[in-house]
Amino acid sequence: MDRQSGTAPAVLPVEPRLWLLVVSLAIAALAVMAASIDGPFLFDDVALIQGNHNVHGFEHWTEWFTKSLWDTNYDPSAIRESRGFWRPIVLVSYAFDWWVGGGAPIAFHITNLLVHALNAVLLFFILIGWVKGRLAAFFGALLFAVHPVQTEPVAWIAGRTDSFCVLGLLVALLGLRRCSGRHWSGLALLAIGLVVAFGSKEAAVVFPVLAAIEVWAWQPGPLDARAARRVLRRSWPFVAISVIYFATHRLLVNASSPLPRLNAFNAVPLALEAWGRYAALLLWPDDLTLGRAMVRVEREAIVAHPAYMALGAVTLLVVLASVWRFRRTQPAAGLGLLSFGAMLLPVSGILWLGYYILVSPRFLYMPLIGLALALAAMLSTRAGRHPSVRFACFGLLTLFAGRAFVRGSDFSSEEAFWRREISANERYPAAQQFLISRELNAGRPRYALRLAHGWFQLAEAGDGSEIGTASLIRSTVAAVLALTPDVDRQSLRAVQAFTATLARAQPSELELPRLGLNLRVAANSQLLNRIANDRRQFLIMSGEAASRIGDDAAAVQAVESALDGCSDCWTVLVTSALLLARAGELDRAIELAERAVRYGPPGARLAYTLDSVRQAAAWKSRPTTGTSTLSQVGFHSTLGSFGRAFAIAHPAIEHLTNDTASVHAIGELAFRAGDVNTSRDLLGRILPAPAVDERLAELSRTVRWFEQPSAPGEWVPD
Repeated sequence: MDRQSGTAPAVLPVEPRLWLLVVSLAIAALAVMAASIDGPFLFDDVALIQGNHNVHGFEHWTEWFTKSLWDTNYDPSAIRESRGFWRPIVLVSYAFDWWVGGGAPIAFHITNLLVHALNAVLLFFILIGWVKGRLAAFFGALLFAVHPVQTEPVAWIAGRTDSFCVLGLLVALLGLRRCSGRHWSGLALLAIGLVVAFGSKEAAVVFPVLAAIEVWAWQPGPLDARAARRVLRRSWPFVAISVIYFATHRLLVNASSPLPRLNAFNAVPLALEAWGRYAALLLWPDDLTLGRAMVRVEREAIVAHPAYMALGAVTLLVVLASVWRFRRTQPAAGLGLLSFGAMLLPVSGILWLGYYILVSPRFLYMPLIGLALALAAMLSTRAGRHPSVRFACFGLLTLFAGRAFVRGSDFSSEEAFWRREISANERYPAAQQFLISRELNAGRPRYALRLAHGWFQLAEAGDGSEIGTASLIRSTVAAVLALTPDVDRQSLRAVQAFTATLARAQPSELELPRLGLNLRVAANSQLLNRIANDRRQFLIMSGEAASRIGDDAAAVQAVESALDGCSDCWTVLVTSALLLARAGELDRAIELAERAVRYGPPGARLAYTLDSVRQAAAWKSRPTTGTSTLSQVGFHSTLGSFGRAFAIAHPAIEHLTNDTASVHAIGELAFRAGDVNTSRDLLGRILPAPAVDERLAELSRTVRWFEQPSAPGEWVPD
């Protein structure tokens, strides 16, 4: 109480101790994101970490600095070489976490959490130099720490590119600050920070924006021409660094785009739409999914959303008007808003790489530094220091923290994550791809094919979904192969011709009335160009179809083409080993299977494949006197080519008498090959009718072309 007036003071008289604010900020940053700490590898994590042998140790460290982030041995497609992401620092962190945690995802999550908390604390110290008052700086850093848009780059392991980049930028800013005080240790911090930032994400080119704010803060004053000249005179070296990096990156890194060519007519509407979506996401962070806002492509042309364009235009005008209003009275707030807009531009994948995701929460991780400065500057004014204002601000940040915690829980399980993604945006290709792959792995190819049909209908509606059609065509063919028994040689030949033609980047068509399927890829289409990125995958599927009908020459040719330049791609090696083994090239098949086990992730089906190839070799080496047919049947059955095994055993059916074991074995083999009628007839010779039905029902749960039921309580999308 004021001793003279007896009224409460209008502002807080003292501020909390520095250490208390630092500890509170770190705890808040960790607590709101903690729900994801026991989450699995999700989405890109699988290709970049779990299935990437290059980060399972330190022996491949040179490749981290000479290849792109996506140049892994998991994805054998050409797209891995066309994503222009040079991020060696991130790869170093992956290898370190894999070594510390033995490949467990929790080690990666702990690193993400600690880096985010460190960023919040570093930003707090940066803001103290930019605004007046520790408590105001604390609230600004708290906004950065708990806003729900920060969940994605923290809870999702692969999202760490943003948090690592910001870590480097903040360290560089502290180094720049020490340089201003003639502390030469600042040069070391500045250099280390820039290396970490530029080695983590291309968006580090925004450092001149942050450096300009730091330079302004050395002699704060109105935002006028004089201040601009002073800032530019001292920050031009960082502009030069960013320009040189940008030019070098564009020259050396191949960055193709799945989008039609951008130009002034479609880039500006997209930018306005992005601004509108960002504004909505910041003020009302409800939909925080990865694929919440994709670029819409209709008839090979980019189309922007009118409502979000209007909101973006309004937001831009409000920001510019606020900056003009604050240029003299609250220049720090104006700089915060200006820097927010400036940092949004390079993190947009559209402008940098032609990325088809227009807006994603992780794109706001870095620009939120600008909003943190704007909030801290406003709270440092006399009106902003009033207890009621700060109490209201704290209440809003508490609501944000609760939303962030709930969103973080989505990353705690694969089902929760993808369920949220598909429920929010059924047109997100990655979500559809996951669901189809899950159904295939669960033995439900017919349902997987139905999901693919639904996607194609969305694409035909002309709403932009065709961007993801290329990868889903591959999944559709995989479903067709799973649904086609070996005895259906006509369908297998059609699949072989279709995939082989696509692998040559030529138009093709697959029509299978039995499955209600008619896939058509026209000439001179964007779709055909995108399919070319998956050339190796289509080659392997072509080889699989050829092998199942006994065309070993075509299968071997497909394998050789797929392996060319991809000798460590375990997803190709594992299938190639089976195809070569069926063709009789057992020594090389064993070599490929062993290489797949070496380069592939633990727990995959690689060891099973190696064991199958070795067992097939054992069948091949058995004495053939009087048992040649049995050896060949056992050989192909071991390798999963039941159609070929049944074709070898079929002539023996006429000579079967009372050999119960032989009748039973050939009857089951007929079922696995797809000849259900022959299987029923053979088993009927030795079993009563009810027992035959029971046995066939048991067999149906072990063959890939038979639809398996979903487990009780398992989530299956509509």
